[in-house]
Amino acid sequence: MFRKPALMYQPIRTNLDRLAAALAAAWPRRVREARERLGILAPRLIAAWSQRLDSRKQQLEAMARQLRAVAPANVLQRGYSYTLGPDGRLLRSVHAVAPGDRIATVLSDGRVHSRVEGGAGAGAIPAAAPQLKAKPGVTPAPGKRKQVVEGPGLFQ
Repeated sequence: MFRKPALMYQPIRTNLDRLAAALAAAWPRRVREARERLGILAPRLIAAWSQRLDSRKQQLEAMARQLRAVAPANVLQRGYSYTLGPDGRLLRSVHAVAPGDRIATVLSDGRVHSRVEGGAGAGAIPAAAPQLKAKPGVTPAPGKRKQVVEGPGLFQ
């Protein structure tokens, strides 16, 4: 046996050749099976990703609508405004200004500049309380007295 080492390795070599042939024969079959499986799974994957993408797109559009609803320009379009103090910063309290200070109120179509004449802060000029008075020539029903506010109106 040691005089002819090739004989000793012959069974191993035969087995190796047999396994290589089996692998070579199995390889095209395995590739074909993998392609068939890919053909089945690829459309499912594409559909799942498409559905996920549509869902994310809808979420993004909803968040964009919410963001547009609270965007400063759109809030101003709805009739709100904000006022900047003498230093150009947002005015959050009447105590941040004093009579004579210049302020700017920002509206949807521009700014209105004003001078503070009074307010609730220190040194404020007290506002006159509106006078309530019955409308002349009208007699209200007993227990239901109507009162009319005299003074500057909403649009005066």
